[in-house]
Amino acid sequence: MTPPVLSSQTKLIVEAIERLRSCCQVNVQSTWLCSEADLAVADITASNLSVWTPVNLNEKGHVASSEGRKVLWLAQKLIVPENLQGYPLAGLCLRLALIWWADSAKVYVNGELAVEGDLFDSSPRVLLGREVMPGEEFIVAVRLTSPAHCDGALMRSLLVYESNNGLDPGFVADELAVLLCYLERFAPDKLDVLAKITNRRGAEDAEEELEGGFLAMRQNLVESKIYNL
Repeated sequence: MTPPVLSSQTKLIVEAIERLRSCCQVNVQSTWLCSEADLAVADITASNLSVWTPVNLNEKGHVASSEGRKVLWLAQKLIVPENLQGYPLAGLCLRLALIWWADSAKVYVNGELAVEGDLFDSSPRVLLGREVMPGEEFIVAVRLTSPAHCDGALMRSLLVYESNNGLDPGFVADELAVLLCYLERFAPDKLDVLAKITNRRGAEDAEEELEGGFLAMRQNLVESKIYNL
């Protein structure tokens, strides 16, 4: 199916949403290492992950496993950087958002069981750290057992950095995404206003813009008539 052609206003808003999310979200779907051996979690350490096989994503971007209750281990070491796109990460909460299709699933963080799930409980947000610091490391291991009747898959792996006590770029991005959907359907004449607000550039230097620009953007939204619809 051919994707819809976006209006110039919608394209600007979508680009702003993507910029905000890039400051606090990282797609780690392609960086898993895998093993089909039914290992004990104690065997999964940073020192032996180098012998594991890098995953191959299918055309849907999934890590697939064959049917018949087959076991697939996925693991990777995650290291907190100082910033994303210049946005500082120190003190933020870090979660790993997963979606799987599996008869059973277990997620371990640094060797400790953090989350269990199955075909119906399949989209957890796994807590890695409440107040992370640059250089902090997490070894995450996921044990998936495929369904008996069909192939299994890990469908999404997204690192999400969130503020513990206020707004963050991802929160504002989600607000914008909801507002965009609403305006497109019920008030398309307001899209131009939203596009101008989300792409406004102030006189701040680069660091101030990265750290505080999204707050100024949200304040402009609150002060605009868009929120009064």
